[in-house]
Amino acid sequence: MIYCVDLDGTLIPNDMSVTSFFSVIGKNPLMLFPALCWFLRDGGRRAFLKYHIARYYSFDPANLCWNRELLDFLKKEAEIPGNEVYIVSGSTSEIVRKIAAWHGFFRDGFGSSERVNLVGDAKLAFIKEKFAGQEVCYAGNSRTDLRVWRGVSQGIVVSGKSGLVSEAGTLTRVVRVFPGKWQPAPSGATGRTQS
Repeated sequence: MIYCVDLDGTLIPNDMSVTSFFSVIGKNPLMLFPALCWFLRDGGRRAFLKYHIARYYSFDPANLCWNRELLDFLKKEAEIPGNEVYIVSGSTSEIVRKIAAWHGFFRDGFGSSERVNLVGDAKLAFIKEKFAGQEVCYAGNSRTDLRVWRGVSQGIVVSGKSGLVSEAGTLTRVVRVFPGKWQPAPSGATGRTQS
């Protein structure tokens, strides 16, 4: 089974694109001007802005809060021969790959590029092309993810909202539901060694 896992709101409670934007602007308010230019240059689409903001953003995954229950489940699934677990997120590729590498059990991480905002229909198209002919289970948390669930064989829903779980269930076979319970990384965790 191929597991494709959303990042923002699924593995972590926050949206890394928003977090990175406010972090960069907070540290250097003058960055607001190039940020506005990046936003307008791409016709008001987010991909170009997110890509360039991420170039100025640094973070330590150990300082983020995590959905530990979901992570524990995915780590066990990754240990089963034939299973592969990936992060597929609307956050930028640089951020996603750093987080995937930090945890160690993700096969890889894929995120938005300078031109493609990897959410909704674009995410489903990516998954279908990248994993053509394979069984895919997608883990997500929002109504935007309904557009992904409709094109995969199984789904994991991270939400306490029964309405979202029901809607996802009309589009794919929902195999697990996890509430959004967020916990800091264990003290001194390096990702690869945490249990």
